[in-house]
Amino acid sequence: MDGQGNNGHEQDYQPAARRAEPGQAGQIASTPEVKVYPTVDRVIALIKDSGIKYTVWPLETTMEDELDRLLAIVKEAQLACTAAGAARVLSVVKVDYGTRDVTIDEKVGQYRA
Repeated sequence: MDGQGNNGHEQDYQPAARRAEPGQAGQIASTPEVKVYPTVDRVIALIKDSGIKYTVWPLETTMEDELDRLLAIVKEAQLACTAAGAARVLSVVKVDYGTRDVTIDEKVGQYRA
């Protein structure tokens, strides 16, 4: 740190929007859908093969099991994405943890058709 809270790397940092390819100024580089969906399918297969209870939603997948096992699956999912060519993976993890188990069915069962 330089006394102003800077660590000396600020000049190296460029937000993704600034790293866009020519002709894409102001856009954040993204992965084409033709590459994303097969990778998502691989991750969902990985979750299925784990044997845990899970539900796939349009924008997320809910999993139910012991916390350590779930976090290990998240790590495997990230590795599957990088193995498929992703340079970077962002995983959003929400944990409902307590002294009493709460199931997926308890939370959303009444809303299913």
